[in-house]
Amino acid sequence: MKRKVAAYWAVTMALLIIALFFGTMRWGAKARLTHYRQQLGATGQTLEVEQLAPVWPDNDAIAAARMVREASTLARSIYGEVSSMKPLGPGRARVAWRQRELREQIIYGQPPTNIWPLVQGALAGEQDQIARFRGALARGIHLQVDYRWLNANIDSLEALKLATVMMQAAALATLHDGNASEALLDLRAEMRLARIGGEIPVIVYQLVGYACAAIAFNDDWEALQFPDWSEEQLAELQEDWETMDWLPGARKSLEMTRARSPIIFHNYRNANGPEWMRNDLDQIPGLSNIWQKTVQDPGAGAGTFLDRYPRFWLWKWAWSYDDERHYDEMLGQSIVALQSEGKILPTPPDPDVPVRNRAFGTAASAPTITRFVQKAFRAQTMSEMMTAGIALERFRRQTGKYPKSLAELVPRYLKRVPKDYMDGGELRYRLRTDGTLLLYSVGSDGKDDGGNPLPPKWQGTNFFLGRDLVWPSPADEPPRIVN
Repeated sequence: MKRKVAAYWAVTMALLIIALFFGTMRWGAKARLTHYRQQLGATGQTLEVEQLAPVWPDNDAIAAARMVREASTLARSIYGEVSSMKPLGPGRARVAWRQRELREQIIYGQPPTNIWPLVQGALAGEQDQIARFRGALARGIHLQVDYRWLNANIDSLEALKLATVMMQAAALATLHDGNASEALLDLRAEMRLARIGGEIPVIVYQLVGYACAAIAFNDDWEALQFPDWSEEQLAELQEDWETMDWLPGARKSLEMTRARSPIIFHNYRNANGPEWMRNDLDQIPGLSNIWQKTVQDPGAGAGTFLDRYPRFWLWKWAWSYDDERHYDEMLGQSIVALQSEGKILPTPPDPDVPVRNRAFGTAASAPTITRFVQKAFRAQTMSEMMTAGIALERFRRQTGKYPKSLAELVPRYLKRVPKDYMDGGELRYRLRTDGTLLLYSVGSDGKDDGGNPLPPKWQGTNFFLGRDLVWPSPADEPPRIVN
């Protein structure tokens, strides 16, 4: 009897010690998280979703959402994106609007078809709607977002990009028809659509804004090959790019993500298992699935069991609060990188560090945040490059030649020499021996390869895959020779 009582008390004490240990761990982690947030607040950083969310008039937001949906519906009647600035070789691209027959593959496995009749036919009966949409964009429209339940706004993302595709088709078709004034309205509408994504402080909206801007970049490069622009028209086009600042929106998006981290981690703690790291809550393995996996592979089954039960329970109870603090710290470091304007480049995180700290949520999110910061720098660099490209073309049309350096464009054509946010320096520029220009950014690796448009390994000739991001030359005309 005494032995049973002693065993009972021994087990009870052991359980109390374990509970006290993990309770102390939980209390300490919550205290550290609270202290860290208090430090952020003391330095003036905003941690409330409501304070970071831009506010637009409700009627304006409702009308904006409706108009974007209508434009996206029209875009669906066009077979797909028109391939503007299509690479035909390293550093050379096709000018789509110049082609008498613009052959694209509409159906997989079928030969290419001339799409001009399809595009022009789809746009012919919708000119009034396109004009109304352009007018609304010129006046300024905004999308309203529920920042606590972001999944409720997902439909507007696709609509925003499809509306840009519609304006792309309109711009290239009007250039093909030789109508510069109409094309300018369409090109500027593309940039305004990109701005709509850029003004919403949510990472996924920022990424859609970057995608819309990439479409606009390709189309404006095509437009610069059009001969009949006036100086005033080119100056308007340049102003759209010169005033496009992506980095404040990217910083606010990370601040919004940090402000939403209590919501995010609350949802994680209420999940049924560790599969939240892959946003796959519908496929959490139950005991029957774990048993089947154990029969097939005992080692993998045991690891799944540990992840699904004791390890995840410990994370929910004690480790998740330190994980949340590591997550906020990671976002803070990314915000500092964006504030450096390319002087501090984001580096891929060591995945073992947060795992050793049991910060599994941070480990799952860090690569995505790093890529987002890189894409923000690239989007800003593309704006700088297009600003420089238009200024160079204005100079050439005025003087008959390209300048020897970008500094010659200041202050008449440029306010300052454009930056390369991929390394914090200036965009690279020089004249080739044949008189053509070489304008490029060092690209995502931050290494200057002398304007090499070839990718590190064969991945096609996409502009964004080269060792350097090189301004392409038109593939269907001879190089221009400086007199």
